[in-house]
Amino acid sequence: MKYYIYIYFILGFYGYLRFAYMILRGKSIIKKTFYYTDSNRDKLWIVDIIIGVSALLISFTYIAHKNFNKYLLTIGMLYGLVLIIRGLKSLFIRNPNNFILRKLSNYVANSYIIFSIWLLSAVIEMNGIEGGTIVIIGLYFATYYVLWKII
Repeated sequence: MKYYIYIYFILGFYGYLRFAYMILRGKSIIKKTFYYTDSNRDKLWIVDIIIGVSALLISFTYIAHKNFNKYLLTIGMLYGLVLIIRGLKSLFIRNPNNFILRKLSNYVANSYIIFSIWLLSAVIEMNGIEGGTIVIIGLYFATYYVLWKII
């Protein structure tokens, strides 16, 4: 049962690494103002789909235990669904013309950040450390500041 918590931590940490990658990628696109860069091309779409499917499979096997945490199960399942949607969005929806469809797909596809924060903080709080959400949000803000402003 304890190993599920560590697996969820690894899955949530992928969301953190994905967040850092997106910041570095956005910064490199802004620096290349004279070159044509396709900002819609995302090369990690297959990894998103694989991690999303594995998060769903892990969540379905986590249900089989008698004393599972419903909060962690729900966050893990939603995190997997969002990553699958993100991977499929990068694969199929290149440049939607409809403004509402584009904004809706961006909100859904980028909500992996929120689910990653919830997943990591749930794992930290299940290990007995209170205030895990504040620690993880601080980590995300510090990462943004270091990658966008300093580097």
